[in-house]
Amino acid sequence: MQYKNKSQIARIETEKWVIDSLFCPLCGNRLNASTANTKVYDFFCSSCNQEYQLKALSKKIGKKLIGSEYYTFIKAIQNRSVPNFLVMEYSIENNTFKSKEVIFIPKVFISEAIIEKRKPLSESARRAGWTGYNLLFEHIPSYGKLYIVENEVIKSKSNVLKESQKIVGLYNMESNEVKWKIEILKIVDSLDSVFTLHDVYNKENELQKLFPDNNHIKDKIRQQLQFIRDDNVIIFHGNGKYEKT
Repeated sequence: MQYKNKSQIARIETEKWVIDSLFCPLCGNRLNASTANTKVYDFFCSSCNQEYQLKALSKKIGKKLIGSEYYTFIKAIQNRSVPNFLVMEYSIENNTFKSKEVIFIPKVFISEAIIEKRKPLSESARRAGWTGYNLLFEHIPSYGKLYIVENEVIKSKSNVLKESQKIVGLYNMESNEVKWKIEILKIVDSLDSVFTLHDVYNKENELQKLFPDNNHIKDKIRQQLQFIRDDNVIIFHGNGKYEKT
């Protein structure tokens, strides 16, 4: 079948590539396409029941990703039914499809804080009032961006699963604990490769605004640093000094 425009071709090619070449980054089994009427996710794993939404771009992955309908997605976040994301950069040259980058974003890193509401379509538009969203890709810590394909090379399943196992525990944690860990990971991302406990303490006021009911911010900081040290994200050198791995 010949498709008439580039968007049709891209949709078919990207979905075909996921089905033929990709695997569930959390368990390693194959992914299946969702039904045509599913609004929030595009693929699912029949083994671990995880759902995935594909964001495919023919240009470099930037600071923001254009999403679908805002209210539907916000409802999915609130209901804790938001899918995991697969962000793909691709090219089609001389009728040849190439997957250049594929990044797995675990759903536990997707919150209302990184969803930007776009302006509703004008009254003269065919879908007047329809409201989309932008996903603020730059606000997701590097710990929540696992490369499956990098520089057109797909990583081995064993390596991807090894990396994803570091975040599996977040799926079963209470939402407040997940939020704490992600905020500390964001802070660590913003610091130099070698940093001190005092550097993290300097963010105490910001964390207090995010967690107004917590009266022991410094204690919580030390706890979370211990957790991400156990995940091999940082190394503790003693005397309050840490280093990113």
